[in-house]
Amino acid sequence: MNRNALTTILASSMALAGLTLTACEQTEPSDDHTDATGDGHTHGPGEDHDHEGESGDAGHEHDEGEPHDLGAATIGTLEVHATRYGDVAAGAETSVDISVTGEGGAQPAAVRIWIGTEDARGSLKALADAEGDHYHAHVQAPDPLPQGAALWIEVESAAGERSAGSFPLDG
Repeated sequence: MNRNALTTILASSMALAGLTLTACEQTEPSDDHTDATGDGHTHGPGEDHDHEGESGDAGHEHDEGEPHDLGAATIGTLEVHATRYGDVAAGAETSVDISVTGEGGAQPAAVRIWIGTEDARGSLKALADAEGDHYHAHVQAPDPLPQGAALWIEVESAAGERSAGSFPLDG
């Protein structure tokens, strides 16, 4: 092997090792991350939850805006209560906590939410994450907001039956 080939191999190896070390030593947080507490949901840029004092199934405080109690509704055979954080604006994301109670403590197989009309046309549905005794989701409002837009919550039973109900946005 000649000296130029050996130099090329050595330089390539050092460059590759440097890239590997750089990737392993990344200290900058990414824009989306799973919370270190392991609560199972992700946060986007500028979003944070205060998990101080949280233990297991306890709730947590939100830095996502002022809470707006949207009230309760019967969806299917379940009683659903919703709290929205911050204001709803066209094209913006809103955080929602959902409590679900029902016959014999049965919990739904899935909880989905969207902002818009019942048919969800032009809306993005979000799957809510179970967090102890409630569900939590981040949902984006369509732009433009359709006339009569509401917060829609769909619960799916273990048997696959889906029922939906709405909450006014101005709660």
